[in-house]
Amino acid sequence: MNSFEALQRWWRCAVICDASLRLTFYQVMAAQIRGGASLLSACSTLASQRRLNTTLRKLAKAGAAALGEGRLGSEGFRGSGYLPLEACGAIGVAERTGSLLRTFQSLADPTSAPPTFITAVIRPNGAQLLPFAIALAMTLAAPEVLGRMAGDPTLLRGVPLYAIATWLHAYGVLLAVLCCLAVAVIAYGRSHWYGPPRTLLGVLGRDWFAQMTIRYCRLASLLTREGATHRETLAAFRQTTRNGYVQRVAQLAERDLLDGRSYVASLTGRLLTDELAALFEAFSPGDDRARYPVAFDSLAAIQHSLLVGTYTIWARGLKLLLMVGSAGLIVLLIHGLLDTARNLTQQIGMGF
Repeated sequence: MNSFEALQRWWRCAVICDASLRLTFYQVMAAQIRGGASLLSACSTLASQRRLNTTLRKLAKAGAAALGEGRLGSEGFRGSGYLPLEACGAIGVAERTGSLLRTFQSLADPTSAPPTFITAVIRPNGAQLLPFAIALAMTLAAPEVLGRMAGDPTLLRGVPLYAIATWLHAYGVLLAVLCCLAVAVIAYGRSHWYGPPRTLLGVLGRDWFAQMTIRYCRLASLLTREGATHRETLAAFRQTTRNGYVQRVAQLAERDLLDGRSYVASLTGRLLTDELAALFEAFSPGDDRARYPVAFDSLAAIQHSLLVGTYTIWARGLKLLLMVGSAGLIVLLIHGLLDTARNLTQQIGMGF
């Protein structure tokens, strides 16, 4: 996929067919399949509804066209660009395993998706970001304002606001570029690095690892109910989760399975932590495959709760940081204005 196609897919997923619209699609498809309709019939029915949202009709039409040509409906959904690749991969696995209803029900459940840093930490602090941004903008504008007030640059010597704002003007762009590069490196490392390089991420990589654990456990629970083997489950996860880390660890786990290594051992440190691996063995003693679905559901629920707790602490920390930062900038602004006014009045003999 080239850059233009990636941008086009992002635009269609994020703007044209946003999360709420996709949720409607999943719910409608689940309702039809629950009623006994095939995927082709469900897509055809949805595409024929003239009063329905145009995007949903195009999405259903793409699925129906693919099924009519003898391909999987998920291939049509993927080609339309309106659904995320992970959702298309999950639907494709469901078509092959006969678990379409449970898959669409899972996709239609907004609580089934693991929390992310953006949704659980950044978004709840949106209200705190605005005053911080305003205070920062006022600080950046301070040199010009103070210069007009004082008239004489010498009066601004020793004013902390002027010194800090001038420093930000000189090095702010460089600092912003370095921060952006750090964010880009961390984002890339979270989804690609494996082994010793991953330790460089520290806590910034553990939450992403937990997200992958939740996704794998939920997919494994779904597929093991349909009798999928370990390798089939890992292969399905590679198809539904397109990132370098998952592609590598899933292949390593499949190789270990072929070499005779146990299922839990092949997942430990790759898709399961040591603690969760021990719990999995306790939930399915004697490698009892009949208990796998419940065991994976339990692991997903445990990891989900732990991740929510982690993000709650991070969100509170960010909120406190933004509040302190906003308050500090406001105090700096007030102090700077008073300092400048005092210097100015002292110069004209009206000091206070």
